[in-house]
Amino acid sequence: MTVKTTGRTVDAVVIGAGFGGIYAVHKLHNELGLTTVGFDKAAGPGGTWYWNRYPGALSDTESYVYRFSFDRDLLQSGTWKNTYVTQPEILEYLEDVVDRFGLRRHFRFGTEVKSAIYLEDEALWEVTTDAGDVYRAKYVVNAVGLLSAVNLPNLPGLDTFEGDIIHTAAWPEGKDLAGHRVGVIGTGSTGQQVITALAPEVEHLTVFVRTPQYSVPVGNRPVTTQQIDAVKADYDRIWEQVKASSVAFGFEESTVPALAVSEEERPPRLRGGLAAWRRIPLHVCHLR
Repeated sequence: MTVKTTGRTVDAVVIGAGFGGIYAVHKLHNELGLTTVGFDKAAGPGGTWYWNRYPGALSDTESYVYRFSFDRDLLQSGTWKNTYVTQPEILEYLEDVVDRFGLRRHFRFGTEVKSAIYLEDEALWEVTTDAGDVYRAKYVVNAVGLLSAVNLPNLPGLDTFEGDIIHTAAWPEGKDLAGHRVGVIGTGSTGQQVITALAPEVEHLTVFVRTPQYSVPVGNRPVTTQQIDAVKADYDRIWEQVKASSVAFGFEESTVPALAVSEEERPPRLRGGLAAWRRIPLHVCHLR
């Protein structure tokens, strides 16, 4: 039985150290002056990008907007190699942000939150960790993301399979499958990314598909210093457009419903829309 140890009272607790958790700690402590502590069961910051180290892991938004927008100097000092950023690059970026804004000391890494109970009489949250530590806080920010638990399907024979079973959301660091026979189950966004990356490397690849997915070319390509400089000079307009858009991907979205135009006009309009979407890679759906 875990014995709760004496904790302390803070203004805010943040659960998770991905993009949302990192910004929450910065906002609460650095900007609002609240005593804040963050927790993450990972050994460091990154959230999704800490765990999802599978081959081919890539951002779903172009590099120039797949970053924080709250600090002008951070934007102007940032750089990127290609139109989309890879998992190692994103993790490096988040590590830099945590250190730049002095956030690491506010996080308790390697610590999982087991419960958060609201105490009506005290009007406080009581947060308990896997180590038995207890914190009380007026505010709790849950920043664990949409899919924060590994979803390993209950497939017949999985328990007797003699090979390695690897989940994309818990990819062993440095795991190399070159020269191996590999089967990939699922062709969603993550599946398509890992399939594309593994195909040239492995001895044999079998893909198990229930429902075929529609996909478009990622269009990933190197960027020049001049292109990066042009983006930085235009960041005010860029972020204004992003924050006013529906999907925040950095491109102008069509506002004309398909059925609002005639059947003759519809195909050309749809082709024009797809041309814009070809700039967008497969959405990374991380099943943790």
